[in-house]
Amino acid sequence: MKREIPSTVAVVIIVIALLVAGFYLWRAWSGGKTGEVSDIGMEVNTVIQKLGREYGGDISKLTPEERAVLDRAMQQGYQLPPGLQAQLRGSSGGAPVTGAPPTAPSTGR
Repeated sequence: MKREIPSTVAVVIIVIALLVAGFYLWRAWSGGKTGEVSDIGMEVNTVIQKLGREYGGDISKLTPEERAVLDRAMQQGYQLPPGLQAQLRGSSGGAPVTGAPPTAPSTGR
């Protein structure tokens, strides 16, 4: 008295399950991010373009407001170009974003 499931119904259920699983895997892989650029992303893009066009890549010519935009972006985890990040952190001779002079490491004396 067992009733069998028709093969077409089984195939449809399997296909739906694969589609749902694929969707969740895709969302996990893509991080669920939308294609929209955030406000901070737009500001950073503007500063970087200005840095290249008007300042010739000289980071010391950034205004305090432009440095604040880059500083805020770095604090929020926004990925800046690696060379720019190094200059902003002071490891390549560039001034830190906050405008404070780099501190010398303590020698323990």
